[in-house]
Amino acid sequence: MPTRFDSQPKEKKEFIKIAGILFLAFLLRVVFVFAIHPPEKYLYSDMEWYTIKAIKLAHGVQEVPWDTFCPSGTPYLYSLFFHMPNPFLGIKIFNVIAGVLSCYLIYRSTEILFGGKAALIAGFFSSINYLFIDFSGYVLSETPFILSLSLMFYFLIKSITLGDYSSKRIYSLLSGFTIVLCASFKTSILLFVPIFAFWWILNHKKYQLTQNLSFYLLGFLPFFIVICLKTSLILGQFS
Repeated sequence: MPTRFDSQPKEKKEFIKIAGILFLAFLLRVVFVFAIHPPEKYLYSDMEWYTIKAIKLAHGVQEVPWDTFCPSGTPYLYSLFFHMPNPFLGIKIFNVIAGVLSCYLIYRSTEILFGGKAALIAGFFSSINYLFIDFSGYVLSETPFILSLSLMFYFLIKSITLGDYSSKRIYSLLSGFTIVLCASFKTSILLFVPIFAFWWILNHKKYQLTQNLSFYLLGFLPFFIVICLKTSLILGQFS
């Protein structure tokens, strides 16, 4: 005899599954960040550097050349929380939400490329991935980088697979912007640019991406120029 659950629409079943996976991701990160590994108790090495710089930025301390040693996105992001009465509470909440959103974006990107079953598997494994969970217990660049990287690939996939030109342009613009956003946390992502450019040359006709290029650049260049100018002003020479 069919059960009530069996009679539910397929979409509702899929929703329940991914909601359960995301709840698991949320629960694991909350327990880890608030009980097992609070980031304020692990401020040494890179974590200490990011925290001190974030505090200085929050208090308006002028940057010096040494501050350009690492990309500035992470300390600028975390400096926002040091305007709050309890900054580390804000950081912990952000890290948990960023981790769960990353899992959801991985699920959505996989769904577009490979279908619902593969998406559920990807969402599940990203939710229980210990490295992803562990990064949320630190003041480090990895958690915002994973989120921005997940956003970038989601926007990029949408810009390629959608048939509507207006939507393709919007997602192309967002793709270009999120590449630079990723670079503000970890500059190694810029290695992706020539790889994608080579792929675009080979496939732009197949996926009708000719008009996308200008929007990729429009999203990429303004923030990229701002970062370069900011670094150059701090160093006193072009960088």
